[in-house]
Amino acid sequence: MTESFEKRYEGYGWIKVGRHRDDPALSWEERFRILDKHHVVETQFLIDEVRRLAKECDRRAEPAPES
Repeated sequence: MTESFEKRYEGYGWIKVGRHRDDPALSWEERFRILDKHHVVETQFLIDEVRRLAKECDRRAEPAPES
């Protein structure tokens, strides 16, 4: 892959899921439920991104059509 592609995925800034913010005013059950929901959203984003990247890699690997 190209250097720009590698730079695009450097660090974790490309993950488009907001950071979890804990609210100590809530009960621990509610805090856990919110954190768990955040992890589900983050995991689904990552799965979708891996699938998108796999399709892009497959597309790049396909031979160009002959004229």
